[in-house]
Amino acid sequence: QEMSVMTSSYPAEFGNTGGGVERYVIKSGTNSFHGNLYEFLRNTDFDARGFFSSSVAVHHENEFGGTFGGPVWIPKIYNGKNRTLFFLNIEEYKLRGGAQNSTGSVPDQAFRNGDLSGLLDATNNQIPIYDPATTTPNGHGGFIRQQFPGNIIPASRISPVSKNILGYVPAPTLPGVYDNYPSTGSSITDYSAYTFKVDQYFRSNHHLSATWNQSANDNNGPYSILPHPVQSTRDGATNVYTGRINYDWTITPTLLNTFRFGFNRQYQFLGSEEASQQWGEKLGISGINNGFPSISYGAFTALAQNQDLLGPISNTFLFADTVSWTHGRHNFKVGEDFRRLQHQGIYPSRAAGFNFSTLETGLPNSDKTTGNEFASFLLGQVDSSGMYVNDVVAGARWWYSGAYFQDDFKVNPRLTLNLGIRWDVFTPYTEVANRYSIMDPTKPNPAAGGVLGAYVFAGGNPSSGPYTGTSRLTTNSKTDWGNWGPRLGLAWKATNRFVVRAAYGLSYYPDGCLGGGNVTAVTDCFSSNASFISPNTGVSPAFVWDNGFPQN
Repeated sequence: QEMSVMTSSYPAEFGNTGGGVERYVIKSGTNSFHGNLYEFLRNTDFDARGFFSSSVAVHHENEFGGTFGGPVWIPKIYNGKNRTLFFLNIEEYKLRGGAQNSTGSVPDQAFRNGDLSGLLDATNNQIPIYDPATTTPNGHGGFIRQQFPGNIIPASRISPVSKNILGYVPAPTLPGVYDNYPSTGSSITDYSAYTFKVDQYFRSNHHLSATWNQSANDNNGPYSILPHPVQSTRDGATNVYTGRINYDWTITPTLLNTFRFGFNRQYQFLGSEEASQQWGEKLGISGINNGFPSISYGAFTALAQNQDLLGPISNTFLFADTVSWTHGRHNFKVGEDFRRLQHQGIYPSRAAGFNFSTLETGLPNSDKTTGNEFASFLLGQVDSSGMYVNDVVAGARWWYSGAYFQDDFKVNPRLTLNLGIRWDVFTPYTEVANRYSIMDPTKPNPAAGGVLGAYVFAGGNPSSGPYTGTSRLTTNSKTDWGNWGPRLGLAWKATNRFVVRAAYGLSYYPDGCLGGGNVTAVTDCFSSNASFISPNTGVSPAFVWDNGFPQN
């Protein structure tokens, strides 16, 4: 029924945010039955052909639904007029889109065969490709290399892993070294949303309402130029559930109490079919996680970006009570906002990532353009690489409390003052199984001869190991009780055509799922980020992927 956004100067009733506040009022049923149906559409017949496309891209988009509301009425049993009312909304959205008007770059057959004789710079001069196997000291603290004859890498030198990967990269369909592959992907989105509300009026001064909203969004992810299995996207599914129970008690004509209970749940899944498959065995790279490895190799379209799995689940339980009192020229409001927050961090191990540089096939310390990322790729000379390993689902738990007082004081018909204060409390973060660690600079490290600085873990017994003895790495005494946020504002009608408005406010909000930053930053010993980089700016690679991902 109503939606508003407060981007600044919001009253003390609202907090726990560093940006704006969105407010929604869900429509209620009335004493008469009312409803509507609607449909919005867009399809291929209404669209024009893209500049690079030979035909009009497929695009079918439909948004449709309806509403219905009125009194709860059961013939000869119950008539809910003026007492029990309901409202229902159903919304559906469908998108089916073909290839977009975009172009990628894939290596042609000559490049795949190692023939880079056609590799030219902006002045049409050949970019020389140097053989890293010929690297020798130049006697002056530097290194020299020999160029591949004819700028052609022999077939015997091309990495078997690189050959296997190129077998999944489509061939160009347009001429040229770059911008030679019009996109072939598609877009699919299915969205559904349902809202149901019931209002119960016990008497004129007692009103109970309950609202339930749920939505599901399934799609095949951001648009990708390349096809499976090297597409840079993943399927997505997001399910959101929101429930509210609201009880209004009009104590007197100028005094109102409102109690609210709420529940929010969001489940998000992102992932690709490749993410659960062991592509390392198929491609010949040992020691890597499941998933097609992501590859960046210069001006060619990157391969298999953002295919990783993740599936976080968040729950919020809300208890709030507000008393509103109109007295003379004052509108007072005092209340409490109390929440329990839960977050299941489902972020499993990710596929390895490999980056290739011009350095491994360039002339070291040259001031000219030499080397090429794709040439380094063909030789399997990895410049940098990383892989995230994690087999733990961390369950974050914390509490939040926000108490507030607000006085909107109408000094006179031309001047109104807004005076408020909010007190926010964020408890320290806990993990359900104490899978929580940190480097404590005050703890002696027995593995380093007692030098200060050692990892400590939540839980356990401090006398038997590096434990805190509590479910937190900090204690309850570390909770910040001093988050006082004043809210000041005024509206002054200087003349009938000139109004001055001013406001000041201070807000506190969490900077992540760590209880509002009240705890020392976490270093998680339950996961690892293995990364490797060329130790000497490309004179030698980080490693050669034919030998597998380093296990040290």
